[in-house]
Amino acid sequence: MQSLQYIGPERRNQQPSNQMIDPREYGRLEAQVQTLQADVKDIATKVTHLTAMADRSRGALWAGMGLASLFGGLVTFVVDHFLRR
Repeated sequence: MQSLQYIGPERRNQQPSNQMIDPREYGRLEAQVQTLQADVKDIATKVTHLTAMADRSRGALWAGMGLASLFGGLVTFVVDHFLRR
């Protein structure tokens, strides 16, 4: 069984001297970050458009509800007026 070695706070953030950052790997990571930033910007734009569409449709929903209740009230008035005679 392998024993665990304690690394104190003074050595925790130090990088071993035999491991260096590969410039190619760093470049790939940088390209991925740029791609992800573009994707996030695109998603934010789409969410803004979806929010605007939802706000417009909410107004149309209330207008439709008003028209439906007006139509229902008129039908009820006419039917009630002719059935009471």
